[in-house]
Amino acid sequence: MRAVRIVLIILAITAVLAGALYLVRLPAAGFAVRSVMAARGLEQPTARVTALSLNRMFIEDLAVAAPGGDGFEFKSIDVGFNIREALSDRRVEQIKIDGGVLRVAFSEDGGVKVRGLESFIAGEPGPLPFDAFALNSLIIIETPKGIAQGNLDTVYHADAGGEASIVIEMAEAGANAVTLGGASSSFQVDLEHDGVFSITGNVDAQSIRTNVGIVKNAVFEFAGDGSSWRELVAGKRENLTASGSFAISNAEAVIADSPQAERLMQRRGVLLFGGPMSRLNFSGDIVFEYGPDGISAMFGDTPLAARADTGAELVLAEQFDTPLVEKVGGGAALAFAYTIKGGEIEAVGSVNLETAGEGWYAFAPVRVREYQSEALAFRNASASIQVNGNGQTIEAELTTTIDLQSAKIGRLSIIDAPFTTKFLVTADRNEKIIDVTIPDDQCIGLERARIVIAQQDMDASLQNGRLCVDDRPLNRTDWNGDLLSNFNAQLTADRARYRLGQTRLVGRPPRLDLSGEYRPAERTTTVNGNMQGGSFVLNNTLRLTGASGAFELILNAAALNATTNIRDVEITQNLETPLVAPVFADFRAELARREIAFSYDLRSEDGIPLGSGTGEHAINSGRGRSILTFDGLEFKTDGLQPDKLAPVLKGVIGATGGKATGKATFSWMPGTTNSSADFSFDDITFEGPTRVVNSTRNLNGDISFTSLWPATTDGAQTITVEGVDLDALQLNEGSIEFDLPGDQTLRINEATFPWFGGVLGVYGANASIAGDQAIAPMRAEKIDLAQILEFVDVEGLSGEGILSGTLPLVVENGRARIENGVLKSESPGAIRYRGEAADKASDAGGDQTKIAFDILRNLEYDSLGVLINGPLDGRLDFELKFEGRGDVNLNNQQVRVPVIYRINLDAALLELFNQANLSRNIQLQVERAIQGNQR
Repeated sequence: MRAVRIVLIILAITAVLAGALYLVRLPAAGFAVRSVMAARGLEQPTARVTALSLNRMFIEDLAVAAPGGDGFEFKSIDVGFNIREALSDRRVEQIKIDGGVLRVAFSEDGGVKVRGLESFIAGEPGPLPFDAFALNSLIIIETPKGIAQGNLDTVYHADAGGEASIVIEMAEAGANAVTLGGASSSFQVDLEHDGVFSITGNVDAQSIRTNVGIVKNAVFEFAGDGSSWRELVAGKRENLTASGSFAISNAEAVIADSPQAERLMQRRGVLLFGGPMSRLNFSGDIVFEYGPDGISAMFGDTPLAARADTGAELVLAEQFDTPLVEKVGGGAALAFAYTIKGGEIEAVGSVNLETAGEGWYAFAPVRVREYQSEALAFRNASASIQVNGNGQTIEAELTTTIDLQSAKIGRLSIIDAPFTTKFLVTADRNEKIIDVTIPDDQCIGLERARIVIAQQDMDASLQNGRLCVDDRPLNRTDWNGDLLSNFNAQLTADRARYRLGQTRLVGRPPRLDLSGEYRPAERTTTVNGNMQGGSFVLNNTLRLTGASGAFELILNAAALNATTNIRDVEITQNLETPLVAPVFADFRAELARREIAFSYDLRSEDGIPLGSGTGEHAINSGRGRSILTFDGLEFKTDGLQPDKLAPVLKGVIGATGGKATGKATFSWMPGTTNSSADFSFDDITFEGPTRVVNSTRNLNGDISFTSLWPATTDGAQTITVEGVDLDALQLNEGSIEFDLPGDQTLRINEATFPWFGGVLGVYGANASIAGDQAIAPMRAEKIDLAQILEFVDVEGLSGEGILSGTLPLVVENGRARIENGVLKSESPGAIRYRGEAADKASDAGGDQTKIAFDILRNLEYDSLGVLINGPLDGRLDFELKFEGRGDVNLNNQQVRVPVIYRINLDAALLELFNQANLSRNIQLQVERAIQGNQR
């Protein structure tokens, strides 16, 4: 209309000029018309005035060029006027244009120009400068994507009204944003005498191509009416009213027709409609009203709907009798309800948007009963968003409750994660920043969740998790340059499970303070964090408690890399009764190429350094290895003690002194942990082992273990000891060959100690490591009786002979006893007692006593046997039997007689080793033996 009006103004000016130049007639009239047109900025104007009178002018072949091409042209123009009105009011009575071409050009940015009027200098707008107007012309519409053309027929009279019709057809026309193909359109405008106008029209397009996709067979229909057109043509709009309707039907979008649409639908269509689709159909109608107060639009009889061939649909409908769009004064509002239905989704919601000046407000609640797609699945979800904005900033509040079943973000999947949260979002268009925060004192509550990273053979889960923030945003997205997303949060949970390959951690996770960034262009996520507390079990073997440290994770398209530095983590065995006491570690690790390399330093609960180690762990296989080296461990009474390192030794090994060095090797694979070690002992002195042994002095030697749990040695091991205190049994300078078969027993292959000129040894014995039960058949070999009697050191007691035998040592409930021990002489020997006790007994006793002690003065035995029974820490029962010959003084004559002596001693062995007690017992037992023989 603007272009037509400009043409009519030009024609009116030409008519006025023609009336003014009547006196000079035709030759000057044509020149004047061209001059006025040129003065108005029209290029290369041409025109012929073929007839001119005081009330009529005929112009033929009026044409105006356009830059670089043709402009508009009219074949014949008939202008009727009153010369006085033409001169004074610059009005004409009628203009009739018959034939010609009007060219209209649309640019890519939506601009419209009439060819030939690009440089036209228009005057002030106002009422139409004619009473009647008729136009019949070809119209050509030039677009970046092609040309459309049709006919424009217009008849107008200021009193009677008029009508206008335009019919356009095109093979293809439009711009990059929208291109019509095989389209036709027609519009009809009717102006009634009473000022009422009506407009009807339609567009029928075989295809509409957009950046999103192609819509086929679309039919758009428009109808409207209003009043008053008379005020409108007079340049007044204050009282204009209008109403109408707009409808679309039969529009179909075939996704496969557009590769871009197909890619988009694979991403967005699945999210919206719950599954892949190949076709969409659009339909619906809108009615509108325009008046002095503004414009409003309502849904018509048919809601706006997009329906997919999958059966899913999106339907927009009226919300509580509220207009779809309403613009009044300086404000505007948008309101509608929507439903989404399909095989995999069912949701209802609404949108309310209001603007006032530069500001605007939106509220959009939604409820989703269930949604299922490959990328996202949830149920029983509700959310609402409130948004305030102006030209530069947007502030939003998002409240969500959702039972999330699965969500995929790149390679990351979140599964079975119901949660409730509230987000605050702030966007600044000038700064190009979006901040997402959580309100003060509120956190995202996550009842449970499982997390999986594709192609990493990794998954994790947590229970009762809480994601909180400090004074920093939870997420900040910055699009100054390449898109960058930063995030900060504190994550806690009651329980978590983490698996990477065959590596598993289960327990209460530490508090994590996280910060990181995501760079979509590089497909890289970096996470930095600190950890504090927690208690985890590693591969069901070790419990890690109270970790404190920092870590960094880098996830890109190719791999996951990580480094960590952990301090003060407590490490214990995951056993009801740990074999090893807790130790504390400082731990460093680096993950690269799916391999973890780590190192650590260990110390005891008292802070005493124990050693350091290195190791590696393969993520995929779950296999790993670590070597722990400790050098110069020094055991002190008020310092490091074995039972503090291994509680299992409590009651087995007591107070310890000395030094030890060694190296332990640990290896593992899913379900199995192996260990080995080499220890070297330097003058280790300790109480025990077990309650049976009072102490062991200066143990030295090397021991090689093929397993630490259970304790298993690498075959037979040999150590030396300076002394072993077994109460009644004192052993010195011994050598022990033993092995630990791994069944909680100690097997003594050979333990020998020099003893009274011979050897006291244990061979092929088994004992419980706990020391509660054992049988040790000690053997005494080549024991020199003379050395025993010399050690006893009883005045007047001497002898000689060699004894051998067995002393079965039985251990039960931590106590040792000799059970049926037997010592026998290997050859004849002698016992001689010429002490004070013998003299007193001979003087005080009878003949029999005197004879007995006479025999003991030089008893030459052929056999000597001792049967021993009783506890080593209690009273022993000795049964002695002598068979031999002795000298008896009968009537002052020495007579050699055969002798058999049986002597029972019942006393603590240590007491018997006391000289006085031993002497007294000999006297008593001799007297008892005589009395027994008399009976």
